[in-house]
Amino acid sequence: MAILNVTSDIKNNANTNVPSDKNIKLISKHNKEKTPIKEPLIQDKSSQEVNETNKLFKISGVVFLDKDMSSIYERDSKGINNIKINLYDKDNKLISTTTSRKSHYINGYYEFENIPDGKYKLTLSLPYGMKVSEQLVKYYYGSKINPKNNSVIVVVSGKDIIDTFIGLYFI
Repeated sequence: MAILNVTSDIKNNANTNVPSDKNIKLISKHNKEKTPIKEPLIQDKSSQEVNETNKLFKISGVVFLDKDMSSIYERDSKGINNIKINLYDKDNKLISTTTSRKSHYINGYYEFENIPDGKYKLTLSLPYGMKVSEQLVKYYYGSKINPKNNSVIVVVSGKDIIDTFIGLYFI
């Protein structure tokens, strides 16, 4: 039996009924015995949990010129605009495409919105003579770079991934 807390005053002559197909007790600050009361049915938490599991997130970051091939975005790093980025799901199905651009004061910014939890792959269409820098740490802010195929694996798990920095260098 679900128990819902009701903080409003009980209306003695309320005409609304708790549906009989729902086994719910409503508790009010005036109803210490925890007996069912005639009060408008409020939304139970089970439907709120469903909504929370269907949250959507974003994947964003910066494509930058990585002169020292460290794969670390530093204060003096320069963003690179006009790099095409594809987003694929775990089944290698193309979800979306964007292009790195200037956003506010940062060049090379990109963003994918409305992304559910899951594992994704970003692939970059690079100009001739450029390559993705190899990552120095195993996972960097929820992402893992694969320089062999110019891609980045990103795992979205309950929050935005806003620091997917992708370093490029000239070969």
